[in-house]
Amino acid sequence: MESRSIGHCQREIGFCPQYNALFNLLTVREHLEMFRKLSNSRANCAMKLMKDIQLDNVADVVAGKLSGGMKRKLCVGISLVGGRRVILLDEPTAGMDPASRQAIFQLLQHCKRDRTILLTTHCMDEADLLGDRIAIMVRGRLICAGTSEFLKNRFGTGYLLSIDLMPRQNLHSFDQKEQLLSTIRKHIPEIEKQSATSQQITVLLPIECKKSFPNLFIELEQNAGKYGINSFGLSLNTLEQVFLKVGELEDANLTAITDLENIAEQQASILCIMHTGLLLWLTQVTALLRKRFICYQKQWSRLIYQILLPIIVLVFTVFYVKNLSTREEKKQGILLNAGRISPCVVPVQLEDPEELFGHNVLQVIRNITGYSHKLVSTSESMELNLAKLPKIPPPVGMAVTYNTEDGYIAATVFFNAKARYGPVIAMTLVNNARLGQFADSIEVSFLPYGNVSGVSPLVSLNSHIFLIAPILIIIFAFVSSGFVTYVVDDLNTNFLHQQLRTRLNTFTYWLTMIISDLLLYAFICAVFIAILGEWLSNLKFDVMLLWLIYLWPTLPFVYCMAFLIRHSARAYIVLIIITLVVALCASIISYIMMSIKPKLFPYLHTTFLLALPTYSMSYSLIIILVADVNNDTNGLYSWEKLGRVYVVMFFSGLLFWLILIMMNFKPLTVYMHDLLSVIRRIPSSLSLYEDSLEDIDVKKERECVSRKRNTELSLAVRNLNKYYGDLHAVRALTFGVEPGECFGLLGVNGAGKTSTFDMLTGVSIPDGGEAFINGRSILKKQTIGFCPQFDALHPKLTARQTLQLLVSLYGFVNPMKRVKTLLEAVSLTEHADSCVEFLRL
Repeated sequence: MESRSIGHCQREIGFCPQYNALFNLLTVREHLEMFRKLSNSRANCAMKLMKDIQLDNVADVVAGKLSGGMKRKLCVGISLVGGRRVILLDEPTAGMDPASRQAIFQLLQHCKRDRTILLTTHCMDEADLLGDRIAIMVRGRLICAGTSEFLKNRFGTGYLLSIDLMPRQNLHSFDQKEQLLSTIRKHIPEIEKQSATSQQITVLLPIECKKSFPNLFIELEQNAGKYGINSFGLSLNTLEQVFLKVGELEDANLTAITDLENIAEQQASILCIMHTGLLLWLTQVTALLRKRFICYQKQWSRLIYQILLPIIVLVFTVFYVKNLSTREEKKQGILLNAGRISPCVVPVQLEDPEELFGHNVLQVIRNITGYSHKLVSTSESMELNLAKLPKIPPPVGMAVTYNTEDGYIAATVFFNAKARYGPVIAMTLVNNARLGQFADSIEVSFLPYGNVSGVSPLVSLNSHIFLIAPILIIIFAFVSSGFVTYVVDDLNTNFLHQQLRTRLNTFTYWLTMIISDLLLYAFICAVFIAILGEWLSNLKFDVMLLWLIYLWPTLPFVYCMAFLIRHSARAYIVLIIITLVVALCASIISYIMMSIKPKLFPYLHTTFLLALPTYSMSYSLIIILVADVNNDTNGLYSWEKLGRVYVVMFFSGLLFWLILIMMNFKPLTVYMHDLLSVIRRIPSSLSLYEDSLEDIDVKKERECVSRKRNTELSLAVRNLNKYYGDLHAVRALTFGVEPGECFGLLGVNGAGKTSTFDMLTGVSIPDGGEAFINGRSILKKQTIGFCPQFDALHPKLTARQTLQLLVSLYGFVNPMKRVKTLLEAVSLTEHADSCVEFLRL
């Protein structure tokens, strides 16, 4: 590129990542148009490109409904649609069928005329066909580079001799293959066996032994019947052999290909002794609990908001409430002396200034600092005199008037309403005058209610627990919502399905999940009790019972939500919203209905108790606290108080547990699926298989399978059908697999291969037909090995931990030895202790 600006260079790069970076809700056409416009390309090439990548027939289908191969083709199209000059393709044809791969090859051959293309691949044919120059990397370093012919000549290992064998029924014994290999070694001792199946043997012949080839071929032709040879051929070494040779030269410790057979034989030789009965169950429970503990270690951040954050919030709340109580206890009485409203003017209306009471009033006012008096006329009322006074400082603090009747003094005191404690101060001044005290000698104090002896404990404890109660409800919403994340992890990755394909049953899985959540919940509750010990001295049993009953409907409610939301963070947030916001709205609605429609309130209240565990907990907690404040805990568990609430919570738990069981009970799931299929399916959309279009060999296979019993075949598939809306994805599929046979199911992308495997392994339910594995219906629990199209692995477990878990769920007696052999067999020993999420494809 001419420019040195990184931003400009990046705009000239089209990129197809290893993982499909697509928007599930956008169609194929919308993807291409969007990236074309983002690239500022004016060429209207989206439709032509869709035809080139063979996606024009699904142009208006959203990406989420495309098969894996179609998604890869769309990613390749996105990298090309902007007309960029440099194209980076990371394994572009992974998951494509041969026809689609050839179409992409042709497209890239055409595009590379005026563009620079850099691609990574594991397909040697792809590199050989498309690569003008090829580079091989091993362990992060570039080992060699050059043209395909240069690499073959430089690192070539010889010729490949491929021998096609006669059909299985004409092959006499296993020793026949060994005799054939012995004959080849007689002429060329340095041969290496590359592969051996029931139909073909492939061996590698060194280049330096070319002189021995004629004699070898003559003997093979002469003894073809003896060795069961149908045909044989010779070809030059492939780029794949070069790749393997370079890898072995770079790493002498790398497991040689020839050693893999020995490892496989070692794996097969391990006795398949399995636990049964109670020992199997204990092994499975221990393995699942160990998996949960590993998840706690690897996902410790979840424990922060499920355990640590609630504890911190509760500790700070308790600290605040204790500090509030201490401040109230330290409050002193407020002295209400006359100086609190100083300076001020006191108008005085006297009948006789020489009279004792009037004299005393004037004397008291003179002795108070900041006070002054003003004698007003007795011909007018005090109200009129006050109205005529000028509005200048100092203000009028109070006013005094009196008269004498029958020897009794009738004094009237006026006070300023703006003065705090004005009435009390005014009365104190008059009382001082009546007692002949010439100073502010009578002291009046305002004592806060909380300092009254015998009332302080009630205020500092019982009233403050009402401040902690809402915090407790919020905290338990966070604690209970956190349980959903671990279930979602298993469901979202389909790792739960992998576990259930072992000897593990659904009951054991959910029981272990409940045990692990219960242990964590008990620990959290114990910490809460320790923190709240001072406030819950008389309520520990009641509160602990409430927390236990609260868990009964909450756990199944959380587990059911995991099936609806297949993303852990999203499920956690939604549950918090339901447990807090929805429960709060329900409480507000209940109180409103209690006021405006009391007759309707019991029905609405019962509904909320049944559907919202948090609502039930908050209502019960209020009842407990109110009863404790009123010292009326004798009838706490009566029907009118907690009895009715706890009974409803019990039935609420039963309801949610029943729903969870129904979601995991296979026969019921099959029945509901069949019922919904009948309701939603349109008869005209059912495309019946036409016998006239059936191939003769397919018809023979159908007739052969129909004659055999299910127990005679390892896999018997009979008229299997699958619909996705109006799309008939699998049509009357019928075939059988003999014991010991390796059966290949081929088809282009979207042909229905994955749908067929999903039905056979229990991921989805057939819409018609039936299939049997070893005579057992696929609608029943199957113990089978399954490698799905998309990785069904727990991202936080290592490769070793994943295999140990699955081996333990199968119940093998010596799991560590079996795992070690398996890791060696798949050349994964070096990365055995790396988390699955960090492993390369």
